[in-house]
Amino acid sequence: MNREQKELLVSVLKEDFKGCNASFLVTLKGIPVSKIQELRKGLKSNGGTLKVAKTRLMKIAVQGVPCAEGLTPFLKDQLGVVFSNSDSASIAKVIYDFAKVNEKLGVIAGCFESKVINKEYFELIATLPSRDVLLSQLCGVLMASVGNLARALSLVADQKNENKQ
Repeated sequence: MNREQKELLVSVLKEDFKGCNASFLVTLKGIPVSKIQELRKGLKSNGGTLKVAKTRLMKIAVQGVPCAEGLTPFLKDQLGVVFSNSDSASIAKVIYDFAKVNEKLGVIAGCFESKVINKEYFELIATLPSRDVLLSQLCGVLMASVGNLARALSLVADQKNENKQ
């Protein structure tokens, strides 16, 4: 890689760090390329991308990016960066599920909602139900309250009708 290519890669990484909703550092050491391609396909279908670069170039790319600068101490060894451009929880779930099958893949840290997160917080995000499931649960709770109110009002009305007779 010549100097121009490195500068281009650094600028692309910097733009990715600035423009993403979340980013996660993952270890790739010892994982075959075919498995990495599987991970890339899963991430792409959910609106995420995996970029691999030398950590030295990543350290340059995170400079000047507020949340990403906090990832500097974690930039060691062979790493990849997963960028989420849409639903960060679904991207985290893809990584989490892939890591269950491929124990060599691990999450080191990440940047989520302008905060640096550790592995435990990442696992919490990855195990959350999807947005659609959470919305349907919320609707169920709201509908149950309305239904209970309607039944209570119906019972009160029935009691008043019985008292009149």
